[in-house]
Amino acid sequence: MNPPDLIGSARLLGAWSWSAARTFEVVGNWVRDEPDPEVKIQFFAHSRRRGAHSISLAGLLPIIAGSDPADWIAPIDDRDPALFESMARLDGTLERLGSLYEELLPREIAEYRGFLSSSYSLADMPAIRIVAAIMADQQQDLQVGTMLTGVITSVASEGP
Repeated sequence: MNPPDLIGSARLLGAWSWSAARTFEVVGNWVRDEPDPEVKIQFFAHSRRRGAHSISLAGLLPIIAGSDPADWIAPIDDRDPALFESMARLDGTLERLGSLYEELLPREIAEYRGFLSSSYSLADMPAIRIVAAIMADQQQDLQVGTMLTGVITSVASEGP
């Protein structure tokens, strides 16, 4: 991954902010009807962190003549809106855990890792610091989510 130029950074950070905001909304909505208390707590905590991540990423957006920083907060392509629409319709605990911790988080962590490995200038330091912190949160959430998925799967396979 080559380091992005100013417009590329704005698009990337804006897309990540949009994705974090959508994760906050979708996962936050799951909390209401999640029957498992441990999963409910994890969904709540994950949703709150992603809301904070969205705000942090939006704060990195550049001010470019003729544009509003909020204009950059949008998905990069059509796959993200479709993914979040699909996630919002899920109603089973295992399906929700799978979509979040087996699909979305690994992809986001890989994107953050690519950005961090290609960013190196002093001008990138604020973004590097924030993206590194977000990636650490995501890695921790992935670890907990993977553990929860394993527990829920083994309980489900044991049956009543």
